[in-house]
Amino acid sequence: MEPTAPNEFPQNQYVNTPQTPPAQMPTADKPKADVKAVLLNLGIIVALCSVYSSFLSFVFDLINKVFPDALDSSSYYSYSLSWQDSAIRWAMAVLLVGVPVYLVLCWLANKHVESLAANYAETGRGKTGGRKVLGSIIIFLAAATVISDLIALVYYFFGGEITTRFVLKSGLTLISAGGIFWYYLYDIRRDPGLPALGPKVGAITVVATAIVSIILGFVVIGSPLQARYQKLDQARISHLQNITQSVGNYWNKKYAIPSKLDELEYFSGKMPVDPVTKQTYGYRVIDARHFSVCALFETDNIEKEKSAAQSPYYYGYTTMGITDWSHAKGQKCFEGYLDPSAYPDPIISIPILPASLPVPKR
Repeated sequence: MEPTAPNEFPQNQYVNTPQTPPAQMPTADKPKADVKAVLLNLGIIVALCSVYSSFLSFVFDLINKVFPDALDSSSYYSYSLSWQDSAIRWAMAVLLVGVPVYLVLCWLANKHVESLAANYAETGRGKTGGRKVLGSIIIFLAAATVISDLIALVYYFFGGEITTRFVLKSGLTLISAGGIFWYYLYDIRRDPGLPALGPKVGAITVVATAIVSIILGFVVIGSPLQARYQKLDQARISHLQNITQSVGNYWNKKYAIPSKLDELEYFSGKMPVDPVTKQTYGYRVIDARHFSVCALFETDNIEKEKSAAQSPYYYGYTTMGITDWSHAKGQKCFEGYLDPSAYPDPIISIPILPASLPVPKR
């Protein structure tokens, strides 16, 4: 042990000595969730899926209507044809509202990404704003659509059901899904900080497709005013069918055809009237078993009913012998017939008297 100098005390190693704090290392800010980007991207996915599914539904129903298939019974039922018109109108409504919503969300998302790119140039943080994640999800969905469409094409090819309308459906599905796949693949690869022509071209393509689809829809199914007239005529047909059924009920009670419609109200309640003019429908007795009911129609449904009747699966609505409810624009009468097998004549009972007993001989 080394000697200590006089008047010196050994240094105590437990004595607190001032220490210099360690140098603070620069730490990066913790990444914060970009709520705005998440909501915008979620909205874009929902809007795109809605618009694309409605577009495919619109195209499929339009092709089914223009190119009916003899093997598809649903293409010929009258109610199915009306259902197709309703489905086309619904798809047109979604396109009319959904396309602007999708484009506005895409514009807001691009503006947000551009602001993040400018911030990245200054701080080095926050460049993509979830753009690559959004693009990857949409690319996955588009690729899945293309693959499933190819599987369906091969399946129906093996089943021998290749028709013009199926080829058109498959081709349009491949083209539309491939276009979405290509655009978002391009979008995730481009630099958001640089001006690009792709988003403008994509927006113009989407708007043009929606406009052409809506115009084609109006050409095929008619204008909204035409749709209203068709619904009014359908109501008139339903009223005439109810009247003919009431005539049959009247026969079951009276074994006769009523001379006027007022006589039916006692058994069937108040008779329907024209939904527009509020006038009673035309009615005339032809003979003991024939009668006619008439109405004034505003549209022509002959081609629709003719297309429905061409199918071997067609079962028209038959009432009182009336199987064809087609009509042109204007006055139309339908002749009803009470078939004796369904509406027999009354059975007249003749009382049988007991035979008289023979008088015994005396």
